[in-house]
Amino acid sequence: MKRPRKQRLSRKKLGEAILYISKACQDHPTFDMEKLKTILFLSDLSYYRNHLRSITGATYYRESA
Repeated sequence: MKRPRKQRLSRKKLGEAILYISKACQDHPTFDMEKLKTILFLSDLSYYRNHLRSITGATYYRESA
């Protein structure tokens, strides 16, 4: 399988995604920064699985416990 080339972070797409998610979840009583980060990550992951590139180009790191 062909390996996808490294993608650059798109600040514009990241900002648009943050605004879109924030507007969609603004009335949810427990919406916070952690949920925003989780939704962004899962959205990028899902898109990557289907298109072999992420929406935002963001790099994600696992936090150690």
